Amino acid sequence: MCDNCLSVDADVEDLTIPAQKLLSCVIRSGEKFGANHVIDILRGSKSQKVLEFEHEKLPTYGIGTEWSKDQWQQLSRLLIRQDYVSKGDHGSLKIEKPALAVLDGSENVFGTLDRTSTSVDGEAIVRTSSEIENEYDEKLFELLRAKRKELADLDDVPPYAIFPDTTLVEMAYFFPQSKDSLEHLYGVGSVKKEKFGDAFIGIIKKYALEHNLEERKKSLTTKKAKSTSGKKFEQVGEAFNAGQSIALLAEEHGVKEVTILNHLKEYLEDDNKLRLEGLIEASNLSERQRDHVMKSFKKKDPLMLRPVYDDLNKAIGYDELRIMQLYYLAQN
Repeated sequence: MCDNCLSVDADVEDLTIPAQKLLSCVIRSGEKFGANHVIDILRGSKSQKVLEFEHEKLPTYGIGTEWSKDQWQQLSRLLIRQDYVSKGDHGSLKIEKPALAVLDGSENVFGTLDRTSTSVDGEAIVRTSSEIENEYDEKLFELLRAKRKELADLDDVPPYAIFPDTTLVEMAYFFPQSKDSLEHLYGVGSVKKEKFGDAFIGIIKKYALEHNLEERKKSLTTKKAKSTSGKKFEQVGEAFNAGQSIALLAEEHGVKEVTILNHLKEYLEDDNKLRLEGLIEASNLSERQRDHVMKSFKKKDPLMLRPVYDDLNKAIGYDELRIMQLYYLAQN
């Protein structure tokens, strides 16, 4: 019943493989280190700490270079919230019993990660620094997360549609005391500032007063840089229809393919057409499997993936279903 499980099905990702990588790395490094060090191992860092403990010799060293540090941080928090991992002394990650089922392949991990780091309302964003990840106030973060869930339920949207985890982490580090300060944080534009700002600022002010905390004003610097003109989903949709593949678009924009699929879905919902052959090219399913998926979408709600996933006996993953969902919707 965590935020990720309650989010919109169409945005849920199958995160089993990266979860297995992270969990395996936690075990192989002895369950003695925090998320930052584990992520450094996964990303093949040559940091002094990695070399000191000879963790560059581990089988998991460098197997996670396809993700940014920020994305791995989000996954580590998700695994903690879903009780696959817990925090031990000094923030070290500890494997919990449910994680064993993930590691042996008998259980999948589903959830949502923030994929808006390269574009939030048409703006490029600099990722949250490791200093913030290490030092944010976790108790305040949980209070903010509870408020986010409450607001998301009222609007009937997934929690990350209010603010992604990264925004809440920065709130719990900078302790912004005004909506103007809030706007400098990751993922906070003028619209969200006005709509949600008071609710979060109220919690932060109360918490800061109770714990004698002050806003970190000097660290609040503008981090937004204007990107190219036009909405991101329009840029992606037009490039896709011009012949670029989903994989190439993901590489060019520095995001996961699921992000490109989400942009294409938004492009389609804006009354545009999509190149059907490009969607088929992106799928690894056989023609027979595609037929089964299409029949299931016709039988079930085509806007929801979970009913189709269950109808197909969980034999086809969410990544493929998301592609076929676009293909189905683009024909109707």
